Order: sequence, then structure tokens, then C-alpha cells
Amino acid sequence: MRPETHHLLLVALLSCVLVPATAVCVPRKSSNSIYYATTSPPAFVESYGSSFPPPSPPSPKPASYQPSSSPPPPPLSPVKYVPYSSPPPPTPVSYQPIASPPPPVSYQPISSPPPPTPTPTPASSLGSTSPSGYSSPSTQLPFHDAISPFCSKTDYPDVCRSTILAFQPPVGPIDAASMLKLQMMACRKRAQIAQSQVSALVSHPGASDKLASSLQVCSDMYDDVLDSLDTAADAMASHDKGTLDSMLSGLISDFSTCEDAFAEDSITSPMAAVDGLLTKLASNCLAFSSLL
Repeated sequence: MRPETHHLLLVALLSCVLVPATAVCVPRKSSNSIYYATTSPPAFVESYGSSFPPPSPPSPKPASYQPSSSPPPPPLSPVKYVPYSSPPPPTPVSYQPIASPPPPVSYQPISSPPPPTPTPTPASSLGSTSPSGYSSPSTQLPFHDAISPFCSKTDYPDVCRSTILAFQPPVGPIDAASMLKLQMMACRKRAQIAQSQVSALVSHPGASDKLASSLQVCSDMYDDVLDSLDTAADAMASHDKGTLDSMLSGLISDFSTCEDAFAEDSITSPMAAVDGLLTKLASNCLAFSSLL
């Protein structure tokens, strides 16, 4: 038997067993006779045939793709490729070495120069000789040293120096005449201060009548002192030595009269210290006047 015959028989048997069908058997060497045989499926197929699901419907055919009627997109422009260029190399930084700080400078304290050595002044340059024969010191000496020899000739040299040094040194040589002018200026200044003190005491609410009366006497005396100093300055300028000495002597009398007013009323004088200083200044003025 040929192999293809075996295949046909196997297919026919399977068809008869599994599914009811009508088989047509054609013998290999038959003429025109065809035999039909009908077979039924086995019992197990009939009893279990309902358990198989019905065949699935055929899947729908996919819809044919219809291209859209929109115009085709414009062709892309060709991309220009720029060749990559490497960045320029960085500029090398030149580093300057840090200079080391200068060494600290040692400061030496400046020593003060030694005081100049005083050169001895010849006797001829110590000053001129006044008419009374008293030699005045040189104006090149310090003011304090220049007035000291004159102040030592007075009864109150300390008062002389302290009151004259309060003024600026005069222009010109220091002699008896310039010392008299300076001492008269000091006396005038103190008399004006005393007059201001008297005015303040008189206007004080607690001043008694006796005190106010005594103070008024002092105020009148201080006015006379200022007038006498003006007259003495004029007499000195005109070389009137008699009038000069008379006016200077009157100063001492005026200060004494002020103090006597308090003594007569048995009142402690509030002007005692001022009058005592003014009396010393007037005495020094008379001493310088005697050197002219």
C-alpha cells in the first residue's frame, strides 16, 4: 500500500469518529462505483458535544487606511552643521610675588637741644642811665628779669612784680619812667574794680543805711583816684614833677578816707583788702617817681 493511501484512510477514520459526516469512499482500483457510508459520532461525543463553545464569529476585516487629504508638509530645510571649534586656551595669569613688608622702623625719641649758654652782657649794654643816676636794665632781658631790679627799690616788690606782669611788656627800654606808667595802670585797674564792688554792695537789699553811707564815701574817693591818675599822667608827660608827686600822694589819702568812713560808723569795712592793695600800689608809684 502506498503512503498516500495510508494518509487518506487515517483522515477518513478521524472524520467518521469525531464528526457526523458523509464519507465517500472510492476504491483504488474501482471503476465508477461510489459507495456512501454514513456514520454517527460516538456516544461520548453526543453526550459532551454541548459543552464546547460555539465557534467565534470571524474577526472583522481591518478598515483600509485612507490617507488624509491635507497637503504634504513642506520639505525640511537641510541642517547646517557648524564644525565645532575648540575654545581658545585661557590666558595665563602672571602672578607677582608678594613683596615682604619693610622691616619696622625704630623711632628714637628726639632729644631736646641743650639750652643755649648765656653770653655775658657787657656793662655798657645793660641800659641807659636815668637822670637820677639809676641804670635801667637792657630790653633784651626777659620781662620778669627786667622789672625785678626796679621792683626791688619799692616798699612792696612782690606787689610790684605781680601787678606789672599782668600787662604786656612796653615798647622801648625798661626804665623808671616805664615802670611808673605800668604801676599807675595797675592802680587804675584796681580802682575801677573797687568802684564796681561798691556799686554792687550799695544796691544789695540787705545793706543798712550806715553801710550804704560809708560805701558812698568810698565811691566818691575812687572817683577822685581816677581823676588824680589822669592828672599825674599829664604831669609826667610835661615833666611836671611837683604835680606828679602831689597827685600820687593824694591817692594814699583817698584810700585812707574810705576806711575812716567805716571806722566812724563802727562798721567792718568790706573794702579793707582792696584799699590795702591800692595803698601799696600808690606807695610804689611814689617810689618810681623818686627815680625820675
